[in-house]
Amino acid sequence: GSVQIAREDGSLTGSYNFIFDDTTNVLNLTGTLNVSGAVNLSELNIDVTNKQVSNISVTGSTEFGNDTSDYHIFVGKMAVGNTVSQPTEKLDVSLTGENGGIRVINDTDNAYLKLDAPADEAAYIDFSTGGNNDWQIGRSPNRDVLTIYDNDGGAGYMFAWKQGGNVGI
Repeated sequence: GSVQIAREDGSLTGSYNFIFDDTTNVLNLTGTLNVSGAVNLSELNIDVTNKQVSNISVTGSTEFGNDTSDYHIFVGKMAVGNTVSQPTEKLDVSLTGENGGIRVINDTDNAYLKLDAPADEAAYIDFSTGGNNDWQIGRSPNRDVLTIYDNDGGAGYMFAWKQGGNVGI
């Protein structure tokens, strides 16, 4: 039934917006709950129907998902590390004072990093020092050629390997 609410005159009332179901031990509230003080939970389930984004700030470890079939899609840019305030790429990984990088692990099959660009665009990895793009290793647009390229004002392609085994220096 409804939860009884005491009025100032001592009489009791109730509301269909605030009901305790004693067969399921569930307290149902329709409306807004404002709390000034602590809320202690052992579990929190959120069902967002209006797709409003809530920002939650926590310290410590966080795990997304509970199954290998889960998908997590991030729109926009994302930073990982301790020195990126605003990422300039879709994913910035930045660390100071320690070695860092991106690691791909697969305990039972091939592990790989895949760069997949349209045929008329390049797919490459930049090697940079001090913010300068010094070298690129990649595939040239519209060509089946793996190249090593001096991207720091040098002589251009330093090495080209055509699909099928032909090598040029």
